[in-house]
Amino acid sequence: MPAKRGDRVAPPGRPGHWEARFATSEAAKGWEELRQAARSNVREAWIVLAGRPLVQRQYEVTAGGRIWFCPDPDRCIVWVVAAGTGHPKATE
Repeated sequence: MPAKRGDRVAPPGRPGHWEARFATSEAAKGWEELRQAARSNVREAWIVLAGRPLVQRQYEVTAGGRIWFCPDPDRCIVWVVAAGTGHPKATE
């Protein structure tokens, strides 16, 4: 079954790290597209999101692929609000 809004971004979080969750179903779909296009880069992105999400609010996975996220420090959850393989106009 495909991921949807509110689902945890796999793999499971480690103790002391943040939990990553999808803020929208579109973000889950974009994450899957990125994962299929650049698996190792998405793994590195997940490590940053789960370990130090307060560093930045956008992660460049590939030349065009991006993940946007919003940390919730009170709950130690980082919400993936958008993800995609194409170069986003928002970064131009």
